[in-house]
Amino acid sequence: MHDPIETIIATLAPVIGEHMSRAVVTGSLERMGLTRDRVSAAELGRLVHQLGLGLNVFVGRVKAKALIEELNRKLEGKP
Repeated sequence: MHDPIETIIATLAPVIGEHMSRAVVTGSLERMGLTRDRVSAAELGRLVHQLGLGLNVFVGRVKAKALIEELNRKLEGKP
């Protein structure tokens, strides 16, 4: 079974680093009042959206948009 949170972290890590990826995802979950083991599909969508907003600052809009599209494909089980 795949862990969507680990998928998110693994997708972001090559761009912003493993440590920063984990910190950003963990912090976002906490701010949303969620835990990594209790995230619904709708909440996962909100999480990805929030991450995208933050990624605009880290990597710029173009790269952030590409990362979010990649994340959505992976989370939907598409290559």
